[in-house]
This record gives sequence, structure tokens and C-alpha cells, in this order.
Amino acid sequence: MNLNDLMVSENLFDPLYSSIALKGPIVRGIQDNLMKYKKNDLLEIADILEMEIPKSLNKTEICKRMIANYQDESMLASIYINFTDQELDLIELLIENDGAVVGNIIYSAAKFLLDIGFVQLYKIDDDYHFIMSDEMKEIFLSLDKEMLNDIRAAQQSVTDYTRAAMNLYGSIAYDRLKSFYMIHMEEVTQPLLDEEVLDVLFIGQFVKMHPYYFDGEYFYAQFYSEEDEEIGRQIADNGKPYYLPSYDVFIRYASTGYVEETYEYKAMEDFIRRHVTSDDIKVENFMISLGYICEYMGMNGAVEELEEMGYVFNSDQEFHRFAMLYQAFNNNTRMWSNHGYTPSELSGIRPKKVGRNEPCPCGSGKKFKKCCGSPLRSVK
Repeated sequence: MNLNDLMVSENLFDPLYSSIALKGPIVRGIQDNLMKYKKNDLLEIADILEMEIPKSLNKTEICKRMIANYQDESMLASIYINFTDQELDLIELLIENDGAVVGNIIYSAAKFLLDIGFVQLYKIDDDYHFIMSDEMKEIFLSLDKEMLNDIRAAQQSVTDYTRAAMNLYGSIAYDRLKSFYMIHMEEVTQPLLDEEVLDVLFIGQFVKMHPYYFDGEYFYAQFYSEEDEEIGRQIADNGKPYYLPSYDVFIRYASTGYVEETYEYKAMEDFIRRHVTSDDIKVENFMISLGYICEYMGMNGAVEELEEMGYVFNSDQEFHRFAMLYQAFNNNTRMWSNHGYTPSELSGIRPKKVGRNEPCPCGSGKKFKKCCGSPLRSVK
């Protein structure tokens, strides 16, 4: 592993790193390193790793308890199987370089290791020093990595699968998610894991923070706050069938912001580029937000979004063109309320021209002429 692969030419994360860097001088022992943290910071690390440490203890005792936890094989294994390739690369670099690396390390490679106290960060003059204590190196080198790497691959598979399900469904009962996973593993001829092992992997992923969470029965996208869990459960159990494509298609949704670039998607994107903005980032952000707008805000929400971008329709004709594009986009957008199906797929009918007095296909319950087919002046 080359150090340059984990470096950035200039420190893009200086405000983040400088706020958490420890004060020198640099020390190499695990106890000495931990003692440089504030007591509350130590308790936060312990909380992330679910270490049972009383808050009433003094800092020295907290450090001793934490070191005992780090040396626990089962805890260390649960941490290891959640490491990303970048994080393992950084650990290997630290070990190869006698526990010290100086430079502007990519934040994604260092953040989790810093969060759990596995690695310490010092700022000396203008340089960042990443330190792995001598004891932590010994603990890491004692692990049976060959066995753990097989488990880590399974853990990553489960984590990617959960992320895909959250992006596609928004909320889902755990038993259903697990059954979908087993169906897909059979499809790709992967060895089926025992259900108890799957339980450990699905729950074990929460050693790390993810854009979703689990309440013991349902998984929820982070979009749902704890106050909204009831809504998430109602949507998960609304009786509609679940969209379950092939594994290759399903796992694409593990990528944040992934959408199917359908004909309707590209037609809307072309309209935005021609009439609203040619800025690639603004176009991309609008297209990402439009999926949420379709499900929760409707046509008026889309118009308000355009207004916030500084765009005003130049004519009724231009507005009607946008309205028809919005209708087509809406009908072919995968929605959480439809368990990943588009309105067109769920209805089993192809999109057709809608009469002015017919119900609006966006599902508002209004007539088309008073909803998505309304003239510009009505929206205003």
C-alpha cells in the first residue's frame, strides 16, 4: 500500500482535523494517548463501542476499562469486520511505519479509526501526525485476519444490501429484509449463512454510523426521525407488493443518490438544462430532490423548487410542457410509499394522455386541470 493513495495534495479537512487533534508532545503508549482526551470525549468513544463504563469513574479508571475492552477478542473482531478497505490500508501503513504517519490523510480513511480511539491524531506545527500506539499494534497483529476477512466480506455484503433497501424502500420489517437477502444470495449462488449469523451481521453493522437505523423490528432510512417511526411502519406494512428486481439491479441502490436514468428522467433533465440552468451540480441536485418532491410535495413543490433556483416560466406553453414532463417523471419514479415500484408499474397500465377532467395521475385526488395540468396563473 502506497501512502500517496491515502493522501490529498492539500488538507481539505483542516477544520475537522484541527478540532479533534490532540496536543503534543506525541506519546506512544495506549494509556498515555487516552489520557490526552477529555473525560467526555473518552465516554463518547466508549458509547460508540458500547463499552459499559460508569460515568462516575475518574479519567484514569475510564482509560483502564477502555484498554481492557480493546483487548477483548470478540469486541475487536466486531470492530474489524466493519473496517473498510481504506481504513485497513491506513492501519497497515501505520504498522509498516512503526505506528506513525505524517500527512494529509483522506478523512474517510481516518474518521472511524479516530472516532473509536484506535488511532490518535496530533497537530505539530502545520503537520498532522497519525499515531497508533504500540499496544494497539500488537492487538491488531494478534488477530486471525484470514478468518475475519471472510466475515468482513459477509458483513460488507449485508451492509451494502441494507443501504440499497433503505434507498429503495425507506422502511422495511427486518424479517422481510432478511428473507429478501436470502433470496438474492441464492440467485447469485452465494453460500447461505445461518439465520443466527445473519442476525449478528445485520445488527453488527451498527458499530458504525449509517444513514439508517434499526429499532429492533424495522429498519428506517435516516429521513425518518424517531417521531416518524409510526409513519415508516405504516408504509412498510401498507399491503402493497415489494419491488424486488434481480440482485445486480437491486444492489445498485446501495450507491447514495442512485436513480434509474429512464427516458422520462432524461427528458426532464434536458428541460432543466435548456430552460433553467446549465450548471451540472445544480441540475444533478434538482434531479435528486425531484424524486422526494414527487412523493411528498407534488407539482407545486417542483415549481417552488424552480423558483428558488431563480426560474420563472416564460409562457403558459412552457409551463404546460414542464407539467407534462413532471407527470411522466412522477409516474415512472420509484417511491417508498409504493415499496420501490413506480406508480405506472403498480397500476399495471402504461402512461396515457390524461383528460382535463380526469383524476390527476400524481395521486392528489384532484382533477388534472386543477392539479398538474393547471395553467401557470393557477399555480402562482
